[in-house]
Amino acid sequence: MTDLCDKTMDPQNSNSPVSISFWQKLTDKMDFAKSRPAIRPGCEEAHFVSRDGKEFYVLKSPGGDGYIRLSAKDHFLFTLLDGSRMVQEVLVEYFRKYGALAFSRLGTLVQELFKGGFLSESPKSFYGRLLKKIKLDKPLVKLIDFAKSLPRRQWPIANIDNGITGLYEKGFKLFYFRPVQMVAAVFSLAGFFMFAHLFRTGEYSLLKSSGSVVLGLAVLVLLNYVSIVAHELSHALACKHYGRRINSGGVIINTIFPSFYVDITDTWLLPKRKRILISLIGPFSQAFIAGIMSAVIILFPNLFINPLLYKFAFLSYLTVFLNLNPLLELDGYYVLIDWLEIPGLKAKASNFVKKQLWPKIKAKEPFSWQDKVFTAYGLGAIAWSVLALVIVGYFWRIRAQQIGSHFFNATSQQLRLMLLLGVGVIILAAMGAAYKKIRLMAVNLLKAFTDLIYRRPAIMAGVLFLLCLLSSFGYSYIRGWSAIVIAIIFALALGALSQRVYSYYKGSSLWLVLLGLLLAALGSLFIKIFPVGLRPAIWLTGSVALFAATYTQFSFSSLRRWRQWQRILWGGLWFGILVLVGYFHGMSTSRTLSIMLSSTAFLMLLSLVWHNMGSSLEYFWIYFLLGIISWNIILLFSLYNFGFLAALLLVFAVFWLYLIIKSARWLPENATFEPASSEKRRMRQAAIKIYRMSRSYFASFFGEGQARAMDDRLNLIMIERNWPIRLYGNGSEERFERSAGIVDRSRAFRGMLDEVLNYLSHEVGDYFARNTIKTAYQSLYWEEREIAQQYIMKDSQWAKDLAVANLKQEKRDAQNVIAGVARFWELSEEETTLFYSHLKEERVRSGEMIIRQGEQGDKFYIVKSGQVEVTISRKGEPDLMAAKLSRGDYFGEIALIKNVPRTASVKAVADCSLLVLERKDFESLMARKVDLAVRIDRLIENRGFLIRLPLFAEFAPAQVAMAASRLVPERYHPGQPVITQGEIGDSFFIIKEGRLDVLVTKGGQKNKVAELGPGEYFGEIALLLDVPRTADVVAGTECLVLRLHKDDFKSLLGEQLYFAKSLERTSSRRMSDTRHKVSS
Repeated sequence: MTDLCDKTMDPQNSNSPVSISFWQKLTDKMDFAKSRPAIRPGCEEAHFVSRDGKEFYVLKSPGGDGYIRLSAKDHFLFTLLDGSRMVQEVLVEYFRKYGALAFSRLGTLVQELFKGGFLSESPKSFYGRLLKKIKLDKPLVKLIDFAKSLPRRQWPIANIDNGITGLYEKGFKLFYFRPVQMVAAVFSLAGFFMFAHLFRTGEYSLLKSSGSVVLGLAVLVLLNYVSIVAHELSHALACKHYGRRINSGGVIINTIFPSFYVDITDTWLLPKRKRILISLIGPFSQAFIAGIMSAVIILFPNLFINPLLYKFAFLSYLTVFLNLNPLLELDGYYVLIDWLEIPGLKAKASNFVKKQLWPKIKAKEPFSWQDKVFTAYGLGAIAWSVLALVIVGYFWRIRAQQIGSHFFNATSQQLRLMLLLGVGVIILAAMGAAYKKIRLMAVNLLKAFTDLIYRRPAIMAGVLFLLCLLSSFGYSYIRGWSAIVIAIIFALALGALSQRVYSYYKGSSLWLVLLGLLLAALGSLFIKIFPVGLRPAIWLTGSVALFAATYTQFSFSSLRRWRQWQRILWGGLWFGILVLVGYFHGMSTSRTLSIMLSSTAFLMLLSLVWHNMGSSLEYFWIYFLLGIISWNIILLFSLYNFGFLAALLLVFAVFWLYLIIKSARWLPENATFEPASSEKRRMRQAAIKIYRMSRSYFASFFGEGQARAMDDRLNLIMIERNWPIRLYGNGSEERFERSAGIVDRSRAFRGMLDEVLNYLSHEVGDYFARNTIKTAYQSLYWEEREIAQQYIMKDSQWAKDLAVANLKQEKRDAQNVIAGVARFWELSEEETTLFYSHLKEERVRSGEMIIRQGEQGDKFYIVKSGQVEVTISRKGEPDLMAAKLSRGDYFGEIALIKNVPRTASVKAVADCSLLVLERKDFESLMARKVDLAVRIDRLIENRGFLIRLPLFAEFAPAQVAMAASRLVPERYHPGQPVITQGEIGDSFFIIKEGRLDVLVTKGGQKNKVAELGPGEYFGEIALLLDVPRTADVVAGTECLVLRLHKDDFKSLLGEQLYFAKSLERTSSRRMSDTRHKVSS
């Protein structure tokens, strides 16, 4: 950039015959099509043929740090990147050989070559260097950065390649002669049986050395590192044996544990057989060393170092076992994927066995060879896991108990405590290093749990109740300090949970219920711990709290809506309680009062359970009811040891209240668009929709009974305020005088919505109320939002916290976004206005899924702001990222006219604002003579045209769709020229209907050289190069052609450049190996 500025601003340059502006030079510099990428000299490559007969190449960068795998087509492009050709000229060469436009393929190739250090222009991180400069003089920041880098920090050994070469030449070469390898194989096999014999005898201890367990553990750790070094050294020596280079090697910190590694990525340039042997040499060498040591122990039983040799042999066999486990991404796994030539085998096989195996068996579909491999690997992995469990069980039965008893007998209590503390510190440090992963797992588990609550509330309620029973049964047998510690921990957790729940329900009537639950739960939790004399006071306090909590909600329950059987049952229970209290007439006054209060609370709560049947709070009240029932049973029969059951049930009621609010979905509802003849009618629609949707959310949360109570309360308020509005469930009635203007009407609707907010806040808290009102408002159409902002939002309480944007500006912004859609769908100005009026806006957070592949679609989306990612799932393969869409792009149009499953998934990769057209609104547009179905059908047909053209064979599906959206239909009459020989081309044409003649002028004479028909195309080179047309193309009959302009094509390529992922970048397998091996 500096050089460019200097040359542009040079006065001498300004006097040159052709003066080019700075911005023109900058534009040319940034234009990828005009760049001239050049490969650095010194690249090394190897040519291979896969098992299915496809050619591929593996290339190594001149510096030796970058490796890349290329298909034959990618390699052809690679050979053209010598710096003498512009990108567009390279594309022309590719087109001439393969008949396709490889813009995406070339863009991806250049990007990957640049990252791998293959190009003459080296990658530089401007922001990285700037950050380094900023942090240079800040020691604390440097210390923090060093600590953050420790979990993956490496300390490479200088000139390790030369050192390994020296070791190989000075003696280790001997091990690669065939006779020596045969002897080593015999020792490895025989040694395993000898070690098995030693293990069964139990003569040698694993944990103790010279009678000390601590020393034995230290020796095991040191020998483990020796085993890892031997393993990695064998890989490195094998790499040198086949003439390849060791890129690096040394010490690496994995989490908090040091380990060793060697980087032998250079073996990617070797044939498959040699790569497999290099992977196998690690486990083989360890088995050989362990076999020798086992033989030494048996042949020389009195040797003083035999205990060390036994430990080393044990660790070596354990490492071999782990490395050959196909479930772990270690040597055995890499041997398998090298042999089968299926990268990502583990993920693909797991996906196949979980999702595709049983449907294939059920449908009796034939299995391809890859399907057979995935089945064998998946089932083999299960068998291996079973074998591992059997071996562990065998070890436990034979030796583990003996080792454990030796450990406890040979160590003092203080030493055991110190060792346990050390292990605890290591575990905490490991958890700290893996904090992000653990936090992510916890978030995902909570999300999965809340999803289950949302989808299967009855099942989850039963599971939690079973946990309560089992926990209380176990706690009843715990005594002394253990019971006190558990109770204190439980009380602290309850306090933290209550504080969290309070933040959601603060200010609502449910907070009093929460307080009563908290007091009663704490009382029943400590009832068996506190002195006997305090128990009556504890029970009385808890009963009062339960009575007050239930009474605050019972007062809102309308008894006149009860059914006859409910009234009879309720009265019978009252009578039964009085009889029961009379039966226990010998009880103390406080106990009698406690039972009367808690029994009354039970009866009132029974009413609340009936009242909330079918609502989200149904199981909250059921848990509350079960808690009070257990409270009364414990109180009547003095079962104080089971007070924990009542506490657990009440706590789980609080927990359920928390889960309900956490799993609540505030999604804009699907409301049908209703045309309005006047502003008064449209304002009324907006206000009533907000009320109706708010009521719907409240009913789903609290039950229809409470929602009807809200209607009654609101109607009373409106009668008092003289507002002529009446609410009847999902309907309403307005009795305004004819002379009442829109301003007078708006005051009544504004006041009604304020009262809705106040009622919701009182019942369920501000959090629920604000989210409900906000979501209801976002469900409005644009015209309804506009009228709401103008008349019923100003100076109102309900809209106080809404982010009220400048709707005029937003409207212009949205209209600018849909202008492109209107152009490609050929909408008139009137049709565009109608189309816009039916749109709703949805906001999506980064990471949220918008549509899922396979789901039935009923919405069409236009991206107003942000960015989304389109992915396609295919059988047995990882998800393919097909495109990234941003402002002005759209997706999901097929769902408007066809009831078919989604063909791709779309996820937000940044916070997005989407304009949405639902199918029912689309049908409303169709009823109003806006014939979009034909135009969308035509767009889909155009997409099909492009897919069938070899020219677009290299384009990803989303790129083809975007190109199709930019095709402009044009009609030509017989004899009308389409392109003229000699003019500079700027468009590409596809023939849809009719026939055209190709004429070449030679010697002043026009000669017909070809005739083109439907499905054929011409003018493709004009998309790449500014060259004259080589012929005339004239309509021979009435013709319909689809034209793609060069500017639209280049714009498309600029936005959708890197989505044909045709490359496979290799990485260091051995690095992954050593990072896993730390645990061995």
